[in-house]
Amino acid sequence: MALSQDLKEAAFFVADLGSGIGNSLEDGKITVSDAFNFKEALQSAIPAFSGIQNVKFEELDTPENREELKNLFKDRFDLNDDEAERKVEKVVNAVIVIIDLVLEFKP
Repeated sequence: MALSQDLKEAAFFVADLGSGIGNSLEDGKITVSDAFNFKEALQSAIPAFSGIQNVKFEELDTPENREELKNLFKDRFDLNDDEAERKVEKVVNAVIVIIDLVLEFKP
């Protein structure tokens, strides 16, 4: 089973959000001037949440899909193998939590 576009979009949103927060905290505080750091997260939010209910957790269980996601992160965020693998693991865990939270609040 290949990665669905819905899972890719959810993963990119979580990574973009984490990147924006990380970049904003470089100086130890978040101010209005840090809003630009969240541009990618805002752009990826709509596609991510449009299909979030379609993400199947079992997509995350195969080594092939983890490898595909790692390669996508390497390209998108200019990471080496170790950085990409570490970030993918954290993003996958966050995606699972966010999807669970969204479904909990869905009427």
